Amino acid sequence: MAYFVKTIETDVMSRKMLENRIWSALIASGCIEYGALERFVRQGGSFVTIPKRNKVADLERVDISSASALSPTAMSTTSDKAVVLRDVSFNSYLKHDAMLSGDNISAGISADYGEKVAKRLIKQTSNVLTGAIQAIDTPTSNCHVKDLGNAALTAQAVRQAKYLLGDAADDLRVMLLHSKVFSDLLRDTSVTYSSLDSVSGTTVITGRVPGMFGLDMFIVSDQCYNSNVGTGSSGDDRYHTYLLGANSVQIGWQAGPEIEVDKDITHPSTKNLVKITADYVVHLAGVAYTGSANPTDATIQTASNWNEAYEDHREVPAALIISNGNVYA
Repeated sequence: MAYFVKTIETDVMSRKMLENRIWSALIASGCIEYGALERFVRQGGSFVTIPKRNKVADLERVDISSASALSPTAMSTTSDKAVVLRDVSFNSYLKHDAMLSGDNISAGISADYGEKVAKRLIKQTSNVLTGAIQAIDTPTSNCHVKDLGNAALTAQAVRQAKYLLGDAADDLRVMLLHSKVFSDLLRDTSVTYSSLDSVSGTTVITGRVPGMFGLDMFIVSDQCYNSNVGTGSSGDDRYHTYLLGANSVQIGWQAGPEIEVDKDITHPSTKNLVKITADYVVHLAGVAYTGSANPTDATIQTASNWNEAYEDHREVPAALIISNGNVYA
């Protein structure tokens, strides 16, 4: 039995990450492009510059009888910008505690870290989306945000948020929402669409969570709540619900997970110190980070620390709904 940590067992950590049902579902959905930024992030530094080719112009009718020359739409390359996020987990344990537990410490800590990193990546995705989506201000202010004020989430609000993207609405494929918000949505669909095989009816009868308006639903317990939003006048916390499209979120590792180990042999039972560090990027493609290096969670949740890096807002397949949670509890 190993009573001292020597290295992270990456296979164990990766397996535990994928055992997180939300993380594995987000990866499988294609809305998170995991490892997409590795070639840029590995260059080092606190920021990552990401070159991005703008899309071709929309198709439109051509007048073949006209003698006027066509005017081309210039396809340029813009520079997107991401920030490196830096996390640490510092722990100590005594040798006799490891012996009493009967664990293989290397495997046990690797498994623990896999669980923690999956939750942290979901939370950081929520933080980045909170700030970046609210920075999308062209062609109009907050054009990808549906703010319901103190009202609860409804099916109508989901449809309206989806179509903020115009003819790119169907590029959205995933809805990430808090369980309290989902309970409000269940109530709305059961009352408003009671005669239909609705979201609420299907869930109550089968126990499964279906999609709506072409969006698969992923329900979480804590990662979608944003403490920066504040509290509605009715006394209920306000929650963020995110609509995401293919490859909208890009994630890459600059360094990590890395482990450093030390021992204090002067302690009667030998004290072991284990520090795990992670340096990585979570980024919404098309919205550039403009804030300071090594940001706090609150910093990346703030819209003023982000700016547009797109030619057309429809290039950013993401939308945000802000609502009160559990209004009808």
